[in-house]
Amino acid sequence: MKNSRLISGFILLSALLTLSTLSIGCKKDDNGDGANGSGYLRAKIDGKTVEFKFFSSSQNNERSLAVKGNTGDINRGEDNTHLQLSILDNETIKVDTYELESTPTMVITYGTVTHKSDGTSVQANYSATTGSSLSGDAFEVKIKSISKARVEGSFAGIVVATGKKNIVISEGEFAVDITNK
Repeated sequence: MKNSRLISGFILLSALLTLSTLSIGCKKDDNGDGANGSGYLRAKIDGKTVEFKFFSSSQNNERSLAVKGNTGDINRGEDNTHLQLSILDNETIKVDTYELESTPTMVITYGTVTHKSDGTSVQANYSATTGSSLSGDAFEVKIKSISKARVEGSFAGIVVATGKKNIVISEGEFAVDITNK
């Protein structure tokens, strides 16, 4: 029962994080230079390099960190790839390596929204979460530097979804401004 509640909580958290990630790409006043200033978020996804145009990072407190990015503005009907790296730790987030199964809570969400010619769209979502019931997910986030204003690091791993092929994310790197929420 406890595991069932924990898994349900992770699923809910993943859904909320995915929605918050999508909302970044929905900002009409964003010029594509990043939601909060200069920086970058990029990775190879199944071997293809992806540069995220809309990106940001936030901290609710010193024990949490979320780095988010989108490739397109879904308000304009653009196809979109979204990625969010979320870490919730028992201690202050610091320069360190955070691994999926040894971090108290880590949720990685990745997805795509593809618009079809008939006006509909297809969305595919994948995740890697601490304590996941799906097999095959694995992820590592390395924080190389962090201050109250900015975080830099790298990441790599595998995200999964029921009934879909696993997605390999490699050579990921980010340097983004932090907003405190």
